[in-house]
Amino acid sequence: YIQDAKKICEKAKSVGAHVILDCYQSVGTVPVDVHDLGVSFACGGSVKYLCGGPGAAWLYVRKDLIEQFAPRVTGWFGNEAPFAFTMPAQSYAETVWRYMGGTPAIAALYQSRAGQTIIGEIGVRKIREKSLVMTEKCIAWVDELGFKLNSPRPEAERGGSVVFDFVGAADVCRELNRRKFFCDHRPTAGIRIAPHFYTKAEELELFFGELKKIRSGTGR
Repeated sequence: YIQDAKKICEKAKSVGAHVILDCYQSVGTVPVDVHDLGVSFACGGSVKYLCGGPGAAWLYVRKDLIEQFAPRVTGWFGNEAPFAFTMPAQSYAETVWRYMGGTPAIAALYQSRAGQTIIGEIGVRKIREKSLVMTEKCIAWVDELGFKLNSPRPEAERGGSVVFDFVGAADVCRELNRRKFFCDHRPTAGIRIAPHFYTKAEELELFFGELKKIRSGTGR
């Protein structure tokens, strides 16, 4: 579900509050403009639609707020003079580096670059256009098969994934993964699939076709 972040930020500003936007399930498939939205902070990582791996999380801090806050969890890289070894005393850097922890996971950051580069070359707006088409196809399948849809139908509210549920969904999900049709299951929510820019319409057809075979007890 896509929150109306801009409206939330406007309300927060009117009462002197700040907004931290969790973009983990959005960046790479939904356009996010932190300046236009007016968020104070935003965070995310590379595991999801940025096509990276674990360990490459990121934090955005609005420029005028950088020096107003001190991190609750910190490390030597957040110090203005990391090699001074002044711990436990801490003199935070004047830049966004004050929010750094310990030594960055260089390997994780390096391996995340390829996915980010590809996403940048394609363009998130183009990816979003295709995502809406693909998730619409998924919803049509969900409706045809009579499953319970747990994702928004309106495009403005729909993210890059579709979640649906039915009796025995967890077992079906395990079997789908065993057959190399990868998806995941969340209790009380159901099966979640997330077509991306590389997903083909025929692959969705194959996925739901295999799901039907499993439920009917046919196929392998």
